[in-house]
Amino acid sequence: MTIVGLQFDIAWENKPANFSTVRRLLTQAAPQKDSLVVLPEMFATGFSMNVNVIAEPYGGETEQFLAATAKEFGIYLVAGAPMRGRDGRARNKALVFSPAGELLAFYAKMRPFTPGGEKEHYVAGEHPVTFQWNETPSHRSSATI
Repeated sequence: MTIVGLQFDIAWENKPANFSTVRRLLTQAAPQKDSLVVLPEMFATGFSMNVNVIAEPYGGETEQFLAATAKEFGIYLVAGAPMRGRDGRARNKALVFSPAGELLAFYAKMRPFTPGGEKEHYVAGEHPVTFQWNETPSHRSSATI
């Protein structure tokens, strides 16, 4: 089982720059196929409260990048991003993609960061989520986000 955490200096509200950084770091790290790779919370934008600009609907630019990147590198990929729910309200979510580029699970942050004003801009989630990863006949792992 291989778990890789990618930490980097996030370019403020600059998705293309952050996508490029993630792709470069993954190329350099060359994680084994089926590794679980974890990106920072709000990796594409920084911890911004500017939800009118950065929050995306499902299937948006960030989700497409994550799906394509997970597939390209053959990894399970977990990343945080500001997403809009069906009700149109923003949530700080963690998204999990399979090596096939499929969305396996998503979690809305349950305890917004009060000193940062997060709870005024993002709706809190209701429960943690568990997902299965790296399933083979002899190996099965699960993780909770």
